[in-house]
Amino acid sequence: MLLPTPRRMREIKRIIRKYECDQVLFGALAPLGLLSKALKRLGISNIVAITHGHEAGWAKIPLLRLLLKLSAKNVDVITYLTQYTKDQFSPLLNSKSKLVQLTPAVDPSQFMPVGNAEKAKLKKNYDLADKFVLLGLSRLMPRKGFDSVIKVLPSLLKDFPNLIFVIAGGGPDQVRLTKLVRRMNLNDHVKFLGSIPYQDLSDVYNLGDVFVMPCRSRFAGLDIEGFGIVYLEAAATQLPVLAGNSGGAVEAVIPGVTGELVDSNNLFAEIHKLLSSQQLREDYGQAGRNWIIQNFSISARGETLRNLLEQRSK
Repeated sequence: MLLPTPRRMREIKRIIRKYECDQVLFGALAPLGLLSKALKRLGISNIVAITHGHEAGWAKIPLLRLLLKLSAKNVDVITYLTQYTKDQFSPLLNSKSKLVQLTPAVDPSQFMPVGNAEKAKLKKNYDLADKFVLLGLSRLMPRKGFDSVIKVLPSLLKDFPNLIFVIAGGGPDQVRLTKLVRRMNLNDHVKFLGSIPYQDLSDVYNLGDVFVMPCRSRFAGLDIEGFGIVYLEAAATQLPVLAGNSGGAVEAVIPGVTGELVDSNNLFAEIHKLLSSQQLREDYGQAGRNWIIQNFSISARGETLRNLLEQRSK
């Protein structure tokens, strides 16, 4: 994390003077936003700061809430991921600050579906030949909800005996999840792939028949999913998506069109519904990829950011 130290400020001053900068983009609102007042005195006319979702949790903790408020005080434009995250931290902001939505972008040429033959080959390479694959991909943390999927597997296996839940990613929750799998005697139906290099992500998404990450809010909303770019990457790969009905994740899927929102009450039913209908999986997958291409392209996000930076002259 970059901190607003005197040394950092001296380096910023040097860069501003060398390149005659008149605007600043902070990759994160807090704590670097604390430098905004000093930057304005140096002649900076436009300061844009990006938020990433965790600010929704910070807004509930007194000390971090104060940090957000002070960081935002002299910032001209603040971006937000979702309506949920905006609602959580916007009451703390300077009324003069402009709020603009800036969601993640996905490259549909990087995340794209493969044909049936290539998909079968990929599955064989991962020892998943002839398997029905539920795929979850993320940093493994309790809020991701992968334990909920594991717990409904025995009921799903009654109708889909060749089903396997593939979990890709590493993280602090892996030990707990592994113990749960062993305790439930599901070693043959849950496969952990560990951390995935970026260049292999597309192949891993293409292993899936259904993508599921039933994230949930924890600790009274202190630990929430701000958005979830994995949902977008899965949709771009033409997978039907089951997203948690929690936090900003609700905006990462169009219910009944690209996938469904799930919680502990309907998780089994929604997985079962998708596994039972190839047509529904194909419809959701195609709609999801179209949605990504139309609404989450890198070029569109770049244009949004460019417009925010050009507002200094307006």
